[in-house]
Amino acid sequence: MICSPAAVRALKEGDDYMPLSAPLREPLRSLVEKEQRVVLLGTGSPEVDYAIIPHAGPASRAARRSAAAEGRFGLHVDGGRVCVRDGYDPMEWTGRVPRRQTFPLADGYYGVQALWVDREPNADMTILMCFERRARRLPGNGWPYLGYSVSRRDGGHRAARSESSDT
Repeated sequence: MICSPAAVRALKEGDDYMPLSAPLREPLRSLVEKEQRVVLLGTGSPEVDYAIIPHAGPASRAARRSAAAEGRFGLHVDGGRVCVRDGYDPMEWTGRVPRRQTFPLADGYYGVQALWVDREPNADMTILMCFERRARRLPGNGWPYLGYSVSRRDGGHRAARSESSDT
């Protein structure tokens, strides 16, 4: 879950905004699907530890070539900060988020390129997130996906090499 803490201030402490077998509850649903103020980035990975590396500007050509998977999405930033939270946090909402899970980013609308950086087996999953200011909204519904698969060839964890997008 990627958002500005300011964008989710209306969510009530302790509420469940992601009930099982049901659509997201408002106001989270609109923040995700319409406003692009909250993004629920899916990986399909069983890993619970992630390393997120924020980067201002486009990804380098070398990073794009070596990425195991890629996804693109739009994000509107409010309040000068972005936070990365667990995707299940909306099931029992708390407004508290450790400062180490946030990073500064100027207010505005961004196109975000998420690259699954191929790492050694048993290493934390690493996602490079490249933020570029955009004048126009990107298509999408707030549910981008970086495909995860287990490679039989090397027995390790690898991302699927496909265009991952929420469009």
